[in-house]
Amino acid sequence: MSFTDRALAEIDGLHRVLQRWFRAEGERDPALVLAHFDPGYTMITTAGTLLTLDVFRAALPGFWGSRPGLVMEIGRETVIHASPGSAVLTYTERQHLNGAVTDRFSTVLMLDRGEAGPAWRHLQETMIA
Repeated sequence: MSFTDRALAEIDGLHRVLQRWFRAEGERDPALVLAHFDPGYTMITTAGTLLTLDVFRAALPGFWGSRPGLVMEIGRETVIHASPGSAVLTYTERQHLNGAVTDRFSTVLMLDRGEAGPAWRHLQETMIA
């Protein structure tokens, strides 16, 4: 499987891991979530806040079980650019929780870690009105 194919699959893969974490399903080991990220990971949230991996790591335990019933649907995964060692991809994410539905459009930079799988290096999320 090519790196871009693995990166495309990683988008859904990480969201399955996060959905289980938010729903308190499976093993409560933050390392299982954090293994998906590059040490230099940054994220621009839908509110425009820049988060680092350290901030995410510190907040992660508090997210365990914080959104029971959450369903995340990923779609429209697209490779925007690929080069040796990295790829920029976009995707949509729909979240269902307590009868409410929210949609966002995201752009991610992933790094190729070979056998360790793609690593999330940067993510920007934008809410879809």
